[in-house]
Amino acid sequence: SHRHSNKVVLKQIDMMDVAENRLNLEKSKTHTIFIAMEVLDNLAHDKVTLCEMSGAVLQGEIQYPSGKNFKDVHKNELEEVFKPLSDGLLKHVLKTQPSYLPDSPHSNGTKWIPSVACGMIQ
Repeated sequence: SHRHSNKVVLKQIDMMDVAENRLNLEKSKTHTIFIAMEVLDNLAHDKVTLCEMSGAVLQGEIQYPSGKNFKDVHKNELEEVFKPLSDGLLKHVLKTQPSYLPDSPHSNGTKWIPSVACGMIQ
């Protein structure tokens, strides 16, 4: 934290820590301004879909060839796969904001969720 004339407090915070509740920000009774809103749009997003067989929520993950160092993998070797929902932050966002859930497993739809921004704002 940096203070300026006891009027402004500047904090450099990793928004992922806030979103995942690893850092608890004090609630303030004074007017607070969040500067650099563009940051929210650039935070990590998650991709979800529904399993066609069970209707369960699946999260998108990037998979790369086993046995290779991630730094040595060319982008065309990466593969998007959908796995059962396990990400704690994503589970919380979907529970508290169900409008982010895909409509149906048969709509062939996926949804992008600004999960870190949602977690930070809560």
